[in-house]
Amino acid sequence: VAYNDEAAKDRVMPFMAITLAECAEEKIRMLYGTSVSSPEEADFTLYISANSGDSMSGRERSVEDIVTLTKNSEVALVDLSKHYRFIEILLPLLVKKNFPVHKLLAYAGWNTESNSIGTALATGVVFTSAKRMAKNEESFLRSYFYRLTFLDNRILEDAYYLKDVIDLVNISLIKEGFRNTGDLDLSKNAKYASETLEVAMQKRIEFYKNTASFKTPVAVTFKDKTQTIRVKNLNAEV
Repeated sequence: VAYNDEAAKDRVMPFMAITLAECAEEKIRMLYGTSVSSPEEADFTLYISANSGDSMSGRERSVEDIVTLTKNSEVALVDLSKHYRFIEILLPLLVKKNFPVHKLLAYAGWNTESNSIGTALATGVVFTSAKRMAKNEESFLRSYFYRLTFLDNRILEDAYYLKDVIDLVNISLIKEGFRNTGDLDLSKNAKYASETLEVAMQKRIEFYKNTASFKTPVAVTFKDKTQTIRVKNLNAEV
Protein backbone atom coordinates (compact mmCIF):
# COMPACT_ATOMS: atom_id res chain seq x y z
CA VAL A 1 0.00 0.00 0.00
CA ALA A 2 1.37 3.40 -1.01
CA TYR A 3 -0.02 6.89 -0.31
CA ASN A 4 0.22 10.27 -1.99
CA ASP A 5 1.82 11.64 1.19
CA GLU A 6 2.72 10.41 4.66
CA ALA A 7 -0.11 12.38 6.28
CA ALA A 8 -2.68 10.53 4.14
CA LYS A 9 -2.36 7.36 6.23
CA ASP A 10 -3.99 9.12 9.18
CA ARG A 11 -6.48 11.12 7.14
CA VAL A 12 -10.18 10.51 7.79
CA MET A 13 -12.21 11.27 4.68
CA PRO A 14 -15.83 12.52 4.60
CA PHE A 15 -18.54 10.09 5.80
CA MET A 16 -15.92 7.82 7.40
CA ALA A 17 -15.01 7.05 11.01
CA ILE A 18 -11.58 5.46 10.49
CA THR A 19 -8.33 6.49 8.80
CA LEU A 20 -7.31 5.55 5.27
CA ALA A 21 -4.66 3.15 6.61
CA GLU A 22 -7.16 1.39 8.89
CA CYS A 23 -9.67 1.15 6.05
CA ALA A 24 -7.09 -0.32 3.65
CA GLU A 25 -5.97 -2.94 6.17
CA GLU A 26 -9.58 -3.87 6.90
CA LYS A 27 -10.32 -4.44 3.21
CA ILE A 28 -7.10 -6.41 2.67
CA ARG A 29 -8.05 -8.72 5.56
CA MET A 30 -11.55 -9.17 4.12
CA LEU A 31 -9.96 -10.43 0.89
CA TYR A 32 -7.55 -12.73 2.81
CA GLY A 33 -4.66 -10.62 1.57
CA THR A 34 -1.41 -9.59 3.22
CA SER A 35 0.36 -6.25 3.17
CA VAL A 36 4.04 -6.37 2.28
CA SER A 37 6.82 -3.81 2.59
CA SER A 38 7.91 -3.40 -1.04
CA PRO A 39 6.39 -3.45 -4.55
CA GLU A 40 8.73 -6.32 -5.48
CA GLU A 41 7.05 -8.60 -2.94
CA ALA A 42 3.51 -7.62 -3.91
CA ASP A 43 1.03 -8.96 -6.46
CA PHE A 44 0.15 -5.31 -7.01
CA THR A 45 0.39 -1.90 -5.36
CA LEU A 46 -2.70 -0.21 -3.95
CA TYR A 47 -1.93 3.51 -4.43
CA ILE A 48 -4.20 5.70 -2.32
CA SER A 49 -4.38 9.37 -3.23
CA ALA A 50 -6.58 11.50 -0.96
CA ASN A 51 -6.29 15.15 -1.89
CA SER A 52 -7.76 18.33 -0.54
CA GLY A 53 -6.83 21.98 -0.95
CA ASP A 54 -3.75 21.71 1.28
CA SER A 55 -2.22 18.76 -0.60
CA MET A 56 -2.74 19.92 -4.20
CA SER A 57 0.93 20.80 -4.65
CA GLY A 58 1.86 17.14 -4.23
CA ARG A 59 -0.11 15.89 -7.25
CA GLU A 60 2.88 16.18 -9.60
CA ARG A 61 4.92 13.96 -7.27
CA SER A 62 2.05 11.46 -7.09
CA VAL A 63 2.02 11.18 -10.88
CA GLU A 64 5.77 10.55 -10.81
CA ASP A 65 5.21 7.85 -8.17
CA ILE A 66 2.65 6.09 -10.36
CA VAL A 67 4.88 6.32 -13.46
CA THR A 68 7.74 4.76 -11.49
CA LEU A 69 5.61 2.04 -9.91
CA THR A 70 3.97 0.97 -13.19
CA LYS A 71 7.37 0.33 -14.79
CA ASN A 72 7.76 -2.85 -12.74
CA SER A 73 4.43 -3.62 -11.10
CA GLU A 74 0.66 -3.33 -11.37
CA VAL A 75 -1.03 -0.34 -9.70
CA ALA A 76 -4.62 -0.10 -8.48
CA LEU A 77 -5.32 3.61 -8.04
CA VAL A 78 -7.74 4.96 -5.44
CA ASP A 79 -8.29 8.59 -6.45
CA LEU A 80 -10.11 10.42 -3.66
CA SER A 81 -11.06 14.05 -3.16
CA LYS A 82 -12.05 15.61 0.15
CA HIS A 83 -14.45 18.02 -1.57
CA TYR A 84 -15.50 15.69 -4.42
CA ARG A 85 -13.95 18.05 -6.96
CA PHE A 86 -12.37 17.11 -10.29
CA ILE A 87 -9.51 19.55 -9.71
CA GLU A 88 -8.38 17.64 -6.59
CA ILE A 89 -7.99 14.18 -8.11
CA LEU A 90 -5.03 12.72 -10.01
CA LEU A 91 -6.78 11.55 -13.18
CA PRO A 92 -6.81 14.93 -15.01
CA LEU A 93 -3.09 15.33 -14.37
CA LEU A 94 -2.33 11.74 -15.47
CA VAL A 95 -4.20 12.43 -18.72
CA LYS A 96 -2.48 15.80 -19.20
CA LYS A 97 0.93 14.15 -18.72
CA ASN A 98 0.03 11.48 -21.33
CA PHE A 99 0.30 8.66 -18.80
CA PRO A 100 -1.07 5.48 -20.46
CA VAL A 101 -4.17 5.03 -18.29
CA HIS A 102 -4.75 1.47 -19.48
CA LYS A 103 -1.60 0.43 -17.63
CA LEU A 104 -3.59 0.89 -14.41
CA LEU A 105 -4.75 -2.35 -12.88
CA ALA A 106 -7.81 -0.61 -11.43
CA TYR A 107 -9.28 2.83 -10.79
CA ALA A 108 -11.80 3.84 -8.15
CA GLY A 109 -12.77 7.12 -6.56
CA TRP A 110 -16.47 7.33 -5.89
CA ASN A 111 -18.30 8.36 -2.73
CA THR A 112 -16.29 7.04 0.26
CA GLU A 113 -12.80 5.77 0.96
CA SER A 114 -14.31 2.43 1.99
CA ASN A 115 -16.21 1.86 -1.27
CA SER A 116 -13.31 3.07 -3.40
CA ILE A 117 -10.60 1.05 -1.66
CA GLY A 118 -12.85 -2.01 -1.67
CA THR A 119 -13.56 -1.64 -5.39
CA ALA A 120 -9.90 -1.17 -6.35
CA LEU A 121 -8.73 -4.07 -4.20
CA ALA A 122 -11.44 -6.45 -5.37
CA THR A 123 -10.74 -5.59 -9.02
CA GLY A 124 -7.04 -6.15 -8.49
CA VAL A 125 -7.55 -9.51 -6.81
CA VAL A 126 -10.04 -10.78 -9.39
CA PHE A 127 -7.91 -9.76 -12.36
CA THR A 128 -4.65 -11.05 -10.86
CA SER A 129 -6.33 -14.39 -10.22
CA ALA A 130 -7.93 -14.53 -13.69
CA LYS A 131 -4.60 -13.81 -15.37
CA ARG A 132 -2.84 -16.54 -13.39
CA MET A 133 -5.57 -19.07 -14.12
CA ALA A 134 -5.70 -18.38 -17.87
CA LYS A 135 -5.24 -21.68 -19.69
CA ASN A 136 -4.65 -20.15 -23.12
CA GLU A 137 -4.03 -16.86 -24.87
CA GLU A 138 -7.71 -16.31 -25.60
CA SER A 139 -8.76 -16.49 -21.94
CA PHE A 140 -5.75 -14.36 -20.97
CA LEU A 141 -6.74 -11.60 -23.41
CA ARG A 142 -10.41 -11.89 -22.42
CA SER A 143 -9.43 -11.07 -18.83
CA TYR A 144 -7.79 -7.88 -20.14
CA PHE A 145 -10.93 -7.02 -22.10
CA TYR A 146 -13.03 -7.15 -18.94
CA ARG A 147 -10.39 -5.33 -16.91
CA LEU A 148 -10.14 -2.45 -19.39
CA THR A 149 -13.91 -2.21 -19.81
CA PHE A 150 -14.37 -1.90 -16.05
CA LEU A 151 -11.42 0.48 -15.74
CA ASP A 152 -12.84 2.95 -18.27
CA ASN A 153 -16.30 2.58 -16.75
CA ARG A 154 -14.95 3.62 -13.37
CA ILE A 155 -13.00 6.54 -14.88
CA LEU A 156 -16.13 7.85 -16.61
CA GLU A 157 -18.34 7.47 -13.54
CA ASP A 158 -16.02 8.15 -10.61
CA ALA A 159 -13.99 10.97 -12.16
CA TYR A 160 -15.89 12.63 -15.01
CA TYR A 161 -19.44 12.17 -13.70
CA LEU A 162 -19.20 12.26 -9.91
CA LYS A 163 -16.39 14.83 -9.62
CA ASP A 164 -17.24 17.07 -12.57
CA VAL A 165 -20.53 16.70 -14.43
CA ILE A 166 -22.92 16.12 -11.54
CA ASP A 167 -22.29 19.64 -10.19
CA LEU A 168 -22.80 21.16 -13.63
CA VAL A 169 -26.13 19.36 -13.99
CA ASN A 170 -27.29 20.46 -10.53
CA ILE A 171 -26.27 24.08 -11.16
CA SER A 172 -28.09 23.98 -14.49
CA LEU A 173 -31.23 22.64 -12.78
CA ILE A 174 -31.07 25.38 -10.15
CA LYS A 175 -30.75 28.03 -12.88
CA GLU A 176 -33.91 26.59 -14.47
CA GLY A 177 -35.75 27.05 -11.20
CA PHE A 178 -35.54 23.53 -9.73
CA ARG A 179 -34.64 23.49 -6.05
CA ASN A 180 -34.75 19.78 -5.28
CA THR A 181 -31.62 18.65 -7.13
CA GLY A 182 -30.76 16.18 -4.37
CA ASP A 183 -34.09 14.42 -4.70
CA LEU A 184 -35.37 14.77 -8.25
CA ASP A 185 -39.08 14.99 -8.95
CA LEU A 186 -39.12 12.54 -11.85
CA SER A 187 -42.39 13.85 -13.22
CA LYS A 188 -41.01 17.37 -13.65
CA ASN A 189 -37.26 17.47 -14.24
CA ALA A 190 -35.87 14.00 -15.00
CA LYS A 191 -35.89 14.55 -18.78
CA TYR A 192 -34.13 17.90 -18.48
CA ALA A 193 -31.55 16.46 -16.06
CA SER A 194 -30.93 13.38 -18.23
CA GLU A 195 -30.43 15.38 -21.42
CA THR A 196 -28.12 17.86 -19.70
CA LEU A 197 -26.15 14.97 -18.25
CA GLU A 198 -25.88 13.16 -21.57
CA VAL A 199 -24.61 16.21 -23.46
CA ALA A 200 -22.02 16.98 -20.77
CA MET A 201 -20.81 13.38 -20.51
CA GLN A 202 -20.56 12.85 -24.26
CA LYS A 203 -18.29 15.90 -24.53
CA ARG A 204 -15.99 14.42 -21.87
CA ILE A 205 -16.02 10.97 -23.45
CA GLU A 206 -15.01 12.49 -26.80
CA PHE A 207 -12.20 14.40 -25.12
CA TYR A 208 -10.95 11.44 -23.06
CA LYS A 209 -10.92 8.86 -25.85
CA ASN A 210 -8.95 11.18 -28.13
CA THR A 211 -6.12 11.81 -25.67
CA ALA A 212 -2.69 10.22 -25.99
CA SER A 213 -3.27 8.89 -22.48
CA PHE A 214 -6.23 6.83 -23.71
CA LYS A 215 -4.79 5.85 -27.09
CA THR A 216 -1.36 4.63 -25.97
CA PRO A 217 -1.09 0.81 -26.28
CA VAL A 218 0.10 -1.29 -23.35
CA ALA A 219 2.31 -4.37 -23.46
CA VAL A 220 0.99 -7.69 -22.10
CA THR A 221 2.81 -11.00 -21.83
CA PHE A 222 1.31 -14.48 -21.90
CA LYS A 223 3.95 -17.13 -21.23
CA ASP A 224 6.82 -16.01 -23.48
CA LYS A 225 4.74 -14.00 -25.95
CA THR A 226 4.54 -10.22 -25.53
CA GLN A 227 2.12 -8.13 -27.55
CA THR A 228 0.55 -4.68 -27.33
CA ILE A 229 -3.15 -4.04 -26.89
CA ARG A 230 -5.21 -0.87 -26.91
CA VAL A 231 -8.79 0.26 -26.54
CA LYS A 232 -10.00 1.26 -30.02
CA ASN A 233 -13.16 3.11 -29.03
CA LEU A 234 -15.31 4.06 -26.08
CA ASN A 235 -19.06 4.63 -25.90
CA ALA A 236 -21.34 4.96 -22.93
CA GLU A 237 -25.03 5.31 -22.19
CA VAL A 238 -25.87 7.72 -19.42
